Amino acid sequence: MIQTFGDVIDKPTGCDKHLILEFSPYTLPLSEEWRNNSLLVNFMANYLNTLFSTHFDKPEEFKQTVKYVANELLENAVKFYDKTSLCAIGIQLYLYNERLIFFVTNSIHLQAVDAFQAYLQVLTSTDPQELWQEKLANKLEEDNNSSGLGLLTMLVPYEAKLGWKF
Repeated sequence: MIQTFGDVIDKPTGCDKHLILEFSPYTLPLSEEWRNNSLLVNFMANYLNTLFSTHFDKPEEFKQTVKYVANELLENAVKFYDKTSLCAIGIQLYLYNERLIFFVTNSIHLQAVDAFQAYLQVLTSTDPQELWQEKLANKLEEDNNSSGLGLLTMLVPYEAKLGWKF
């Protein structure tokens, strides 16, 4: 049974402005994977900026947005990746006149699914601004690697729409 959370949309068809990348995170230690994520994110942002910068009033702002969102999505995909899986992590970007759509695919360990879905239930049913301020305050008090601030930052300042499909 397919479960969805948030604003799930189907992958676009017929979009001629797109970039699709896949990689196998299980081949490198996590510290090296972070460095590779940075390379991928910079490539994606530079690629889109080079080809489509004339489509935007503020190309540098567009580039920084791509870098931030892609980085957060890839960091989460790698951090919570099921290391026993042989599936690749994929990131796809589709550029339209009015919006940029990212799709990330990865595998999560079966034992982590319930906790992650419980978090997504809270994330998608609570005021993002309120949750962001609460998480930010908690982050300052604790050294927590799973603060959820990356997803919330996409929702609050960047006004992204996020969705998950299991």
